Amino acid sequence: MHHAADIRTHGATANSDLLASPAIQKAIDTVAAQGGGTVVIPPGIWRSGTIHLRSNIHLILEPGAVLLGSGDLADYPSVGRSGADNDRHDHHLLIARDCRRVRISGGGSIDGNGSAFWHPPTGPRSWIRAREPRVSPLLELSCCSDLTIDDITIRNSPGWTVHVFCCDRVRIRGVTIDNPMWGPNTDGFDLNGVRDLVLSQCLVTAGDDAIVLKTSRDARSCERVVISDCILKTYCAALKLGTESWHDFRNITMSNCVVHGSPRAVGIYAFDGATIEDVAISNIACDTACGWALNRPIHLDLRRRDRSRPIGPDAPAVGRMRNISISNVTARTDGRIILTAADGGRLRNIHLRGLCLRYPIIEDPSEIGPRGEPLQFSRHSPEARGARSAVVADGVDGLHLDGLGIAWPDGQLDADWGDELDTGQWARPPRAELLRRLAQPPPFHAIWLRDCHGGLVDLGGATASAPGVEAIAAVASTVSIRR
Repeated sequence: MHHAADIRTHGATANSDLLASPAIQKAIDTVAAQGGGTVVIPPGIWRSGTIHLRSNIHLILEPGAVLLGSGDLADYPSVGRSGADNDRHDHHLLIARDCRRVRISGGGSIDGNGSAFWHPPTGPRSWIRAREPRVSPLLELSCCSDLTIDDITIRNSPGWTVHVFCCDRVRIRGVTIDNPMWGPNTDGFDLNGVRDLVLSQCLVTAGDDAIVLKTSRDARSCERVVISDCILKTYCAALKLGTESWHDFRNITMSNCVVHGSPRAVGIYAFDGATIEDVAISNIACDTACGWALNRPIHLDLRRRDRSRPIGPDAPAVGRMRNISISNVTARTDGRIILTAADGGRLRNIHLRGLCLRYPIIEDPSEIGPRGEPLQFSRHSPEARGARSAVVADGVDGLHLDGLGIAWPDGQLDADWGDELDTGQWARPPRAELLRRLAQPPPFHAIWLRDCHGGLVDLGGATASAPGVEAIAAVASTVSIRR
């Protein structure tokens, strides 16, 4: 039997300084005790602390309803911190644990009130520091099955927005996440140890990763995932696997997505010993017009996270990355596609097809690439970080590349290039400096290979950026080349 409850019948008051969460919790618990049904949050602003969802509950936020997170951490009782990730705290707005058949929908919105948990910004274009502890993730959904989130907006998360942890049969559709670009670790979707998940038709703006699959130490393997038809903007990676990779990833597709104003469209990182395999990524349109330096439309990186620790349970040997297909990618960029492996690992059977790159300007990676060693930038290989080439591959067995098209700078700088950021060495030079450099671009190969063996690279007519520069530079490599 289906039961329904309006939170107002349990004492909730809209547009009030009073917490609505006790009444919302009472409505949820009452309906759950009756076997399940719907709990309706009607139009209005409803100030809330932590809410626990139950099995067989459909939480409906009607159009015009805003579930506003309280700015007082005391309204979010600690539920115990899980995992070693510093972005996973023990305070959350919505929690579902060990639940079955839970749905959140309705056309309304959730506002995490992020600024209440941050220090004041030091400037309009610089990172905001978080107060610790804080509410993160905003939605903590763990060990659930048959979970659905659709047709809602989530904004202003204090940290991670939606953390789906070790859940089965998950459907996420038509969700808008709108976080401040300078917010601290404001990931969109963190999909951690998920299986049988479909995410589609979402719009995500995030200061950190937009959609990221993880397998943290306390999670499990991540399998059978479909991500499609999304529009993403981030100051980190838009479509990402890793870096947390303690368990395997397999049977994953990402397709038909637009990534704009972002330094990385696709990032795949195996640092913790797992295998990443059978991944198909296709039909991605992206640009790196974001104001950052050292952009990578596509980046694959396999190595150990911490080479200083002995190999053992706490520092596993290098993992494996194999059977990766990336096709039909168009990128307006100043950066490079980078594929690297280290610590005895090898990228195996990597297929790149139909890559179309247009360069408004060429960034010279030799200036800061070799000395820049952030976690997610091929830390082991200063040569790859600094290589002057549109495609850089180091440590690949079975590299198959065909359909590469490159349009080098034509002397006209796109209007959205040259944002000035207050971020030190990782900021792109201001527009005036870019215009000066446009007149003297660095010489770029189309492809740079080192220690790559097997496979076939088809230049397909791609040329270097300037006369007298070889289209392909190969060091200690035995890949077949078709010119």
